[in-house]
Amino acid sequence: MGIKKENYQKHTFYTVKNQSGLEITFCNYGASIYAIKYKGQYVTYHEEDYDAFLNSKKFAGKTLGRVAGRIKNGILKINRDVYQLERNDNNNTMHSGVHSISFKDFDASLSESDELINVVFKYTSPSNEAGLPHEVRFIVVYSIMKKENKFSIHYRANATGLTPVSMAPHIYWRLGDKDVLNHRLTINADNMTKLDQELIILGKEKVKPIYDFRNEKRIGQDILAVAKDNPTAGGYDCGFIFNKSDKPQVILKNAGIKLSIKTDMEMAIVYTNCTPGQNKINGYGKDIKYGGVAIEPQMREPLSKAKLIDPKHPFDHYISFHLEDY
Repeated sequence: MGIKKENYQKHTFYTVKNQSGLEITFCNYGASIYAIKYKGQYVTYHEEDYDAFLNSKKFAGKTLGRVAGRIKNGILKINRDVYQLERNDNNNTMHSGVHSISFKDFDASLSESDELINVVFKYTSPSNEAGLPHEVRFIVVYSIMKKENKFSIHYRANATGLTPVSMAPHIYWRLGDKDVLNHRLTINADNMTKLDQELIILGKEKVKPIYDFRNEKRIGQDILAVAKDNPTAGGYDCGFIFNKSDKPQVILKNAGIKLSIKTDMEMAIVYTNCTPGQNKINGYGKDIKYGGVAIEPQMREPLSKAKLIDPKHPFDHYISFHLEDY
């Protein structure tokens, strides 16, 4: 195992390399993954350097929260109380705005056992941060296996009062090639999110044929039809509601590399980098459309009363990732 710590512009980066070819660079800013290598090859679509990463507002690699996803008109209602949140996606709130935990410095620490290394990030969000009620204590634990190309994320959050929390990763994957159009994707989901024209989730519906990944399919096979069906997004930017299964819910394959994702979360947003930004991307230069795919496991309906957390009901969920040859 190798561990390297770098201090850069008041932020801390940790690079952990295991014994079988997995290398991950973490950052305490946004409890983030900056980059992942598998057997010497980058498998993430990420910014060219630390400066671009730290200055980006794109959420790439960051932990999303307090609430991942879009909130219509930035309005949150809890019982009789109404809260106006930051609006950063036209008139709506996306990923809790520009003052979300994605852009906060977390306290960082490392721990180690015979089998794995833990990178632990902690942050306490004060009441009314980004307009959201109550203080929330966040813990993000990345666990990297020493002898297997596996890692996991464990999210925990405890609140002083009733408030929504739905954390999620925003890692952009690219397993070789110039874009992800030839990547083959499998998602164990019979249902998908129903969206309005502003990409606000309205509910669920049966997965449409052009969105159907229950059988392995190239991402690019139907992407032009998806862009026509969903012109606001211009590609995949929707949720897939998982079927119950003990097997990985998502599998991504390309260039002899296979990524398997398993989680106790209820769904995942799949986003095919439909709106490129201005930052330079590692190995590319210019950010390009469909250059990477973000797979964001998260909870459904986080604003519903049943999903709100409080001191007796914390947020506690995991995601595991496995990289291997095929």
